[in-house]
Amino acid sequence: MSLADQVEVIRALQGAFLDAWVVVDLDMRVIAFNRAFFTLFPKRIARKLEGRVLGEVLPFTFGGAALHPAAECIEKGGNVRYDEVEGKYEGGERQNFIVSATPLGEAAAVSGALVVLRDVTDEAAIQSKYRDMIGEEADERSDLRDVLARRTRELLAANDQLNRMQEELTAYRTGLLLPGHAADPGRQPAGLD
Repeated sequence: MSLADQVEVIRALQGAFLDAWVVVDLDMRVIAFNRAFFTLFPKRIARKLEGRVLGEVLPFTFGGAALHPAAECIEKGGNVRYDEVEGKYEGGERQNFIVSATPLGEAAAVSGALVVLRDVTDEAAIQSKYRDMIGEEADERSDLRDVLARRTRELLAANDQLNRMQEELTAYRTGLLLPGHAADPGRQPAGLD
């Protein structure tokens, strides 16, 4: 089956695709795409997609390194999938995708690739905010533990001082009430000065 025939089969099934898809030839040039792929770009770019190299229109990075899923699946001769792929068209904002690519054509004569892009930009932003929130909460818990430890030390020190003052007060009272006790009745406990 020729690449053109395979593109027609994909177009016939496009109602089943919720995600953006694009078909590229062996030179990685865009030869077909669906409306969802078209809407990833501003109109000035989207109108000129056909015939352009996919990696130039929408360069992908994975873990900071350039990623070419269509070329990789053709070279490998099998499907590839990447999560958390970043893509950014010229002058646009970074988008996050789950990218899958599969070779098209016969096993011995691959003629292109189908690349499916699931836009997870919003989910990635929520996940990032959640991670930030968890980090902030962990910092707050750590700060609270530090405050609790400091206040506990202060409370223990105040308790020790209170115990010493009570002992001195008891010794002073004992000296006042018991005749002949060695306590000096003129001396007051240290905390009462």
